[in-house]
Amino acid sequence: MFATTLSRSLAIAAALVLGLTAPNALAAGSVDEAAAQLRSGASVYVDPAAEVSLTTTETAALTDQIDATGLPLFLAVLPSSAGADPDAVLVELKDAVGIGGVYAVVVGNSFRAGSTSGSVSGLATSAFRSQRDNGAAAVFSEFVSLADAEFNGTSEPSAADSGSGSGESTFLLVLFAGAMVVLVVVVVRKRRRQALQLAQVRRAIDEDVTEYGERLARFDVAGSALDEASREDLKRALDDYESAKFSVLTMRAPGDAAAITASLEDGRFAIACLEARADGRPLPERRAPCFVDPRHGP
Repeated sequence: MFATTLSRSLAIAAALVLGLTAPNALAAGSVDEAAAQLRSGASVYVDPAAEVSLTTTETAALTDQIDATGLPLFLAVLPSSAGADPDAVLVELKDAVGIGGVYAVVVGNSFRAGSTSGSVSGLATSAFRSQRDNGAAAVFSEFVSLADAEFNGTSEPSAADSGSGSGESTFLLVLFAGAMVVLVVVVVRKRRRQALQLAQVRRAIDEDVTEYGERLARFDVAGSALDEASREDLKRALDDYESAKFSVLTMRAPGDAAAITASLEDGRFAIACLEARADGRPLPERRAPCFVDPRHGP
């Protein structure tokens, strides 16, 4: 079964060249665009400028094949202009997507594959050698089939194995394997969904912390010109800022944003008090953050 805990290092699986001819790319390949599409839920990305292309039918068939495996498999077809070193392009794509799984790319006419959990070197080599004459779609399809068999245990039993055991044992094994495949599909999709949600929440929180820091920077942090009450407000605002920055770095789930939002809300109220004292206005009343945008004030 495909491991649910993935190592950080990418194992480069194969350095293979497709024997295909095509016109030169007209524009630079976009690893960022490929990563954005794969992060958003696509399993296959084809750059329009790629020397080796896939038809719409081939892309749809590969997508269905990958969905059926339940594995976090990512395929991309990029032009040679995406990078002079296909190995580096593969690693760059993996880093940009930021999701553990199995990656395979065609860069120009070169085929590369790797995994963040274990090695797929043998799988990539076998797929390339058996299907290179049939085109990139055939190589990808064979690679997906081999990855499915490797991580989901769907490889065919030998003749000797198939002749042994009772029908009841075979039924139980099939039932167990089916249950495990369903479990893997659920877990992998849940992890991918959580990773996307965390990335979206982190971006929004980063913007809030940055805006808060810019607002706080307008004050003399030494507080030399402030009275005692104003210095206390400034100290609290600074403490909340440091707390929010640290919490952003340690976020592990979207729910962690609640503590950061609370720190920023408290800090904004301290800043509002500081501004009121400086302008000679009455201190503001403490109220809940704005539902639409908490940055609108305490």
